[in-house]
Amino acid sequence: MNTAVFSNKIDSLNGCYLRTGDLGFIRNQELFITGRIKDLIIIWGKNYYPQDIENTVQNCHPALRKDGAAAFSLEVDNQERLVIVQEVERTYLRNLDTNEVVKAIREAVSLEYELQVYAIALIKPASIAKTSSGKIQRYACRDQYITQTLSLVGEWQQKLTTNELIKDSNLEIAEDNIIDWLLTKLTGILGLEEDELEIETSFSEYGLDSSVALTLTGELGE
Repeated sequence: MNTAVFSNKIDSLNGCYLRTGDLGFIRNQELFITGRIKDLIIIWGKNYYPQDIENTVQNCHPALRKDGAAAFSLEVDNQERLVIVQEVERTYLRNLDTNEVVKAIREAVSLEYELQVYAIALIKPASIAKTSSGKIQRYACRDQYITQTLSLVGEWQQKLTTNELIKDSNLEIAEDNIIDWLLTKLTGILGLEEDELEIETSFSEYGLDSSVALTLTGELGE
């Protein structure tokens, strides 16, 4: 018998209790279940509920199907990164603008949670892994993403992590050169062309989190 599950003890209470793996809270003497411990996303020491992120994603663009998103984290370069798997509406499959949808997802997640999305997988409608009762199977989606067995119709992945940015010690201290340097860095991180970037647009609108801003600020300082 697994004593950690079946014989869990709570200091303030008598007896043994079953550890169900659920997360919840008590309000007005009522218990509210909020999710599963194993589904909780922890990035930079902060907790995020995947269902909150999924709700934000599926409502950020009309091409994205309701109740067809899975948010989870992957360890990349010793750091937890956010991955989104999302179904696309059937009416958008033929003329899907992947870049537009990816931009909408990254911007929505960044603005709402100050999180940077590492990868986005857009998949066929009714292809996301669900239980018999219709609940999203996030671990199954994660496994399918890793094994590349998702029914993809479009995808995006961050090309460079912030710790891969290369310092250029020969850079001249001139405004135009600094702007060019910054655009080069951002095109690598975002996977965009320079003519797709607007220098007056905030980092958050491009789906970048504060860690990228801090890294770039440090390099600019040097």
